[in-house]
Amino acid sequence: MQRSSSKFLALSFCTVWAFISLNVLAQSSSFAKLQFGETIFLEVPRNWTYLNEQIRQHLNTGSEAVGRLAGLPVAQNDNQILLAANAFTSFKTPSATVRLSVRPGPGLTQADVRELAKYPKAELDSVFGPILTETARTLHSIEGVKYAKALDLQVKSNRYISCIFTEFEYAKPDGISLSQTWLCPMGDKAVKLSTSYRKTEATLFKPVITHVWESLRAK
Repeated sequence: MQRSSSKFLALSFCTVWAFISLNVLAQSSSFAKLQFGETIFLEVPRNWTYLNEQIRQHLNTGSEAVGRLAGLPVAQNDNQILLAANAFTSFKTPSATVRLSVRPGPGLTQADVRELAKYPKAELDSVFGPILTETARTLHSIEGVKYAKALDLQVKSNRYISCIFTEFEYAKPDGISLSQTWLCPMGDKAVKLSTSYRKTEATLFKPVITHVWESLRAK
């Protein structure tokens, strides 16, 4: 237990280094290559707005509150948001978002996820269908959300990692958005990449989100 806590504290320390590196890495690319500890790697757009530690903690607290108000036994204290960023265009609210988080604890392994990829789509839907329904209900319970529905569920892999992918569509006063989640179990922890973009701006942001996902690595 102490060894696991030490690793997690080291990961927290390296989060600070990752944010500093946004300004010191080579400027030849529009994306910065970030490393969290020795286990998690991600490329992110430099021109987005990055949220500080305090706001990231507020996101965790808000997420737990939304879940509990929806009647779900959510606990976020052990969930660490490593990175949170928003992109703005002509709207006052974010046009796109990206969140990277990690939660320690035993669970499925990468081998388990790759095995899930062999299941027929109907079997995956039957296993994860209730979770999608609850997630859509939770989204719909957020103030201002007019509707929320699940669009996709599958196992997705990039060159480095395999994850359980879900996508939802939801409508708010500022328009319809698409949200994506890649949940990547690693045995001793789970890495989660969450993104979203306004549907009318998909041409601008979908390629960016796709690149961010394809750059995700975890050991």
